[in-house]
Amino acid sequence: PLEIAKENAHLNVALIIGGFPHGDFFSETLKLADEAYSIYRKPLETWVVVSRMFSAFEQVLDIC
Repeated sequence: PLEIAKENAHLNVALIIGGFPHGDFFSETLKLADEAYSIYRKPLETWVVVSRMFSAFEQVLDIC
């Protein structure tokens, strides 16, 4: 998450986080994104991903 935040901190970023029990985004949804990232090799609960991404952007932007 920290590397993703460092790469994107200077941009106006919208994070789209999937919370699926299985599967992935529809291809139409993925086409809307400039980049797609995975922060872990196995599925994580949505709240964990949101927390880690917020924390990473807070660190990079020094807003803690």
